[in-house]
Amino acid sequence: MLFKQFYHKENLLLHFVLLICLCFLYVPVSAQSAAGRETPGLRYVNAQDLLLQGRGATVPAVGYGRIDSNLLAGIPKHVADLSKNTAGLQVDFVTNSTRIAFKWTLQHYGVLPNMTPIAKNGLDLYAIRDDHWQFVASAAATGDSSEKIAVQHLDGITRHYRVYLPLYSSLTDLSVGIDSGCVIRSPQIQTRPKIVVYGTSITQGAAASRPGLAYPAILSRALNATVYNMGFSGSGKMEPKMAEVMGHMDADLYILDCVPNMTAEVISQRVVPFVHLLRKIKPGVPILFLESPVRETSFWDQKIKISMAAQNRAIHEAFSALQKQGVGNIYYQDSKGFTGQDHEATIDGTHLTDVGFSRLVPIVEKRVQQILPALKK
Repeated sequence: MLFKQFYHKENLLLHFVLLICLCFLYVPVSAQSAAGRETPGLRYVNAQDLLLQGRGATVPAVGYGRIDSNLLAGIPKHVADLSKNTAGLQVDFVTNSTRIAFKWTLQHYGVLPNMTPIAKNGLDLYAIRDDHWQFVASAAATGDSSEKIAVQHLDGITRHYRVYLPLYSSLTDLSVGIDSGCVIRSPQIQTRPKIVVYGTSITQGAAASRPGLAYPAILSRALNATVYNMGFSGSGKMEPKMAEVMGHMDADLYILDCVPNMTAEVISQRVVPFVHLLRKIKPGVPILFLESPVRETSFWDQKIKISMAAQNRAIHEAFSALQKQGVGNIYYQDSKGFTGQDHEATIDGTHLTDVGFSRLVPIVEKRVQQILPALKK
């Protein structure tokens, strides 16, 4: 009996020791370093050595921020934090590889209730085919660090590729993987019109299904223009400091899409001074005002209906006031047709889905072409 008791205790002790050892040996996949899981036959190139686009000229070369770190002082903390999200940033490269892979590290992997994980944390690959940009593949993150072959069995033809970076996450590192025997290089830099879009979560990309379908990204491909995504979720409120930030960006056109984040009272207080300050820094650059898309919830919630109508009325009054003050080269686009007529363009009554963005973009595109005739096809 004593022997059996001792035997069982010894087994329990042994099992316990083995369990502890296994816990130390096991590392979750999401916590592993992507560098430790490289796929054989691939070589990786730091994305910083390729053509990183979508950032203002004054943003430091290192990192993936959207606002020059020297200008962050005085900006609301939430805007400063969101400026580290990589919405609108893209890396262009040319390669003849039959595989394209990515390794990327996020400051923090997370989820949002009205966003797909790919849109928030993943990558979105496009290529030029028959002189047009065409979707190739997306790459979903598996955690803070990820490595994924986005596409394989390619034909080996040298092509121009573009990868859009996550809309609602901060990127700390990105590498592009190709077949070890193939070439990869930056494409020739083209002189293209530059458009800065300053706005809200809708501008930032909520709720596109993937990064390349945020409306500034669609607009950039449609117009063959460089479009800077200055959308800040819940925080597009036209603070004076943001006029300074935008004034430091090289722009042929500014689009102001901030109405959904401001009450009618705030619009009345801030828009006119904001435009005057922007004009002082960048005289003559055209400015396009966008109304707020109609919120589906406003058809049912009467408080939202009244508030939204007041917002759009206030932005039009501010626009009219600027015209009366002699401010020229300003333009206005009402929200008619932005989301269609079937009430099926949002994910939550406010944020546009791919359906909503596909309806919004042609209207904005046409207006931009009227302002910048050189962009007409």
